[in-house]
Amino acid sequence: MRFSERLARGNPVVPEPPIDGPEDFALLKYAGAKSVAAFDRGARTWRLSDHGSQYRIIASKPGRVRGWQDDLDNIVIFPPGTELDEVIDRAIAILQAASAS
Repeated sequence: MRFSERLARGNPVVPEPPIDGPEDFALLKYAGAKSVAAFDRGARTWRLSDHGSQYRIIASKPGRVRGWQDDLDNIVIFPPGTELDEVIDRAIAILQAASAS
């Protein structure tokens, strides 16, 4: 299935498994991080947003207290009518550049 087809299907809500403590956070094991804080320090997140007929790629940055917040200085806004494949190609380029740095 192509990424654009998967994107068109939407994001189903998946319940989170219960977490008794940081040692239960499975992502830590697979990311090789020692703690949730260490994982968050090295993490980068983006989201792809569709505002009517205008796509946006929005970077996130760590929140002041915890969690993530939109990085308003790091948003790619596409002109109305931009094809989804072009947006996906740009998102892939952003992710590849971020993983190389």
